[in-house]
Amino acid sequence: MAYCSDNYKITHFSYDNWGVDNRVLEYVCRKEGNSDRVADELLHWHFRQCVLANMKGDGEPVFEHDFLPDADMIGEILRGPYPAELDTEQPCGNGIFGYVNYIVEKNRKEILDKLLNGLLRLDYRGYDSAGLAIDGDKKKEIFIYKEVGKVARLKKLIAEDKADPTKVFESHAGIAHTRWATHGSPSRTNCHPHRSDPKSEFVVVHNGITTNYKKLRGLLAGKGFKFETETDTEAIAKLAKYIYDENPTIEFTTLAKAVIQELEGAFGLLIKSSHYPHEIIAARKGSPLVVGIRTQGKMKVDFVDVEAADEGILPAETASQNVAIKQSHGLSPSSASSSNMLAPPDKNLLHRSQSRAFLSEDGVPMPTEFSLSSDPAAVIEYTKKVLYLEDDDIAHIHDGQLNIHRISKDIGTSNVRVIQNIELELQEMMKGNFDYFMQKEIFEQPESVINAMRGRLTTDAENKAVTLGGLSQYISTIRRSRRIVFIACGTSYHSCVAVRGIFEELTETPIAVELASDFLDRQAPVFRDDTCVFVAQSGETADSLMALRYCLGRGAMTVGIVNVVGSSISILTHCGVHINAGPEIGVASTKAYTSQMVCMVMFALALSEDRSICPTIRLINLLMVELKTSLPLHRILSSRSRHRLRLLRQHDQLPNQSPIDGAGLATQSAAPRQRGGCGLCRRSTRSRSEDAVR
Repeated sequence: MAYCSDNYKITHFSYDNWGVDNRVLEYVCRKEGNSDRVADELLHWHFRQCVLANMKGDGEPVFEHDFLPDADMIGEILRGPYPAELDTEQPCGNGIFGYVNYIVEKNRKEILDKLLNGLLRLDYRGYDSAGLAIDGDKKKEIFIYKEVGKVARLKKLIAEDKADPTKVFESHAGIAHTRWATHGSPSRTNCHPHRSDPKSEFVVVHNGITTNYKKLRGLLAGKGFKFETETDTEAIAKLAKYIYDENPTIEFTTLAKAVIQELEGAFGLLIKSSHYPHEIIAARKGSPLVVGIRTQGKMKVDFVDVEAADEGILPAETASQNVAIKQSHGLSPSSASSSNMLAPPDKNLLHRSQSRAFLSEDGVPMPTEFSLSSDPAAVIEYTKKVLYLEDDDIAHIHDGQLNIHRISKDIGTSNVRVIQNIELELQEMMKGNFDYFMQKEIFEQPESVINAMRGRLTTDAENKAVTLGGLSQYISTIRRSRRIVFIACGTSYHSCVAVRGIFEELTETPIAVELASDFLDRQAPVFRDDTCVFVAQSGETADSLMALRYCLGRGAMTVGIVNVVGSSISILTHCGVHINAGPEIGVASTKAYTSQMVCMVMFALALSEDRSICPTIRLINLLMVELKTSLPLHRILSSRSRHRLRLLRQHDQLPNQSPIDGAGLATQSAAPRQRGGCGLCRRSTRSRSEDAVR
């Protein structure tokens, strides 16, 4: 296999004697001896915890769970390269989708189809199980469907259920989830959604990891709660029920705020409850969530106000001091102890306000549909109007309204969330005539490079200029920086290394390139006169986000270079550039990498424009002409080349190792590709920038 490192090898075993058809199952084993456990990071990608390759002496795999996958499922999950070697920043794993209809009649089958289609749009992220929750036939009844494997298996399970598919709901709220196991093995029990009790009074789907879940489980177990699963998410649902039982008149937003204040770690979650029918709570902290909005009438405004908690209510300083503790209890943050962690919250903690956006001319809420997802790709099928939640936002959807709350009003945080039109098209998320998403994205590079430059690059003979609107107000400040520090992960890190020489030559400013995780581990010094540039395809890379907050805390100027509009990095940085590469679904970065390089070269050119004497004017001309025309990419990615590659693949003639001779920029561009392919890379002794560009 191409993406196997020196430390691992691929071993094949037939499993026709395990009760499934005769195919080949791939196991990744340590080279030092097959008695060792497969590395956790590889299991996370390849059937993690579903089949643990803890090998016996005779080479027979040991199943540590009662779940036996079928051949189709194994083939789907094991398909593709090994991301542990790719060191990619591409997110993988859990996906969230929710759908709410208000005064829009939908039968149960239509609602289920929307939820299942939403999960299918998140299919590329990789997962080992899927589930959803909808309203039942009786009042305060919730149906939960969960299945290990692909969404098709979940759909089959639902089809076999006896629930009436024709039952009509004028208003309804449903949630769905795809899971890649982190806490607990892949099984129906551990699938999302997770319930608070056998009656499913509260149901939760959750992205991320709750780092203090063991503490929560211990506290709730002490209150008499019995846990059904091994997951961290179940503690969230049971915590919601405990708080509700202590105060049955509590508002949904107040309850949600009290729950969320107790959670440590990064998360994006949706909460549904039989006590609050047709309502959903959505909250995020370090994990993206987007709300798609579809109304039957024109919205009065294109934003939603953000409501902060009352200043008179005691804020929670830590997760062990519940935000719900009232000042009237006589407790201060210093005196509150962990014994108060599950104290009932103050129902006045948050106020419900009516959003102006969703009212008709006569002041009545309009028929409205809301789609919620961890990825905009899942909502574009239904609407182009979206709202991106920010960290610490608590969104409450009810009665055709969308209200956004925050625990506290942070300095510098906007008091509105803008409803914007998303430019993503549904066909961009489809493979079309290509066999794989990665193949499609490779051949999209000529167009993505042009899109990165469109409206930004002028190559007239009399006027050669670079215009980056997102940087225009800050360009003079960046020019005065003592140094420029690029911080990234995975392939984005390699793109930064590739353009480092061009930046140094054009700007004559000290340039540093940092791997975000290493940067954080070292607590590298950052100063107020530094400019820190954060490069990421998704804009949600965890290490890069933590490094960004670290730099903001030290007063540095921050710049974001991202692909996803509305992502956390694009929101938190002072300024930035969108690379406009379009959705990149393949794990190995292709068009995002080339577009990042193009945008960073234009960034360097923009910084160098004020220099009275530029020693690299010929290089600038070359860059502009070559990038503007993008002819080399068109020649390389011709249909003839595509046909040749397909023939080579069919005849198994693709080489395992391929030496590449290059210089400067070209060498660095080849490095991540070759590292992924276990090939060789030889650096030329010549390292002129013009040779690299050519």
